[in-house]
Amino acid sequence: QNVCDTEETVLVRELERMLEEKIAMLPPKMREVYELSWNGKLSNKEIAEKLNITEGTVKQHKHQAMRILRSKFPRLLLFVMFFYN
Repeated sequence: QNVCDTEETVLVRELERMLEEKIAMLPPKMREVYELSWNGKLSNKEIAEKLNITEGTVKQHKHQAMRILRSKFPRLLLFVMFFYN
């Protein structure tokens, strides 16, 4: 592993930590929807059934969560996070 790879790894880990902090600040239901969608890879329908909410509410929570996260991070950082994740 060369120095560049090590620096990239450190950067990615720091960005992940920062993103996790921001995700933890989301309202509880929004955070749960976000995590089930991105980490759990569940569809909107599956999330709605699991949480006993409508698919429209799921979409609304996902949209609001991304809007909040985008406001906290420049787009480039979000791209890096999802590219390396």
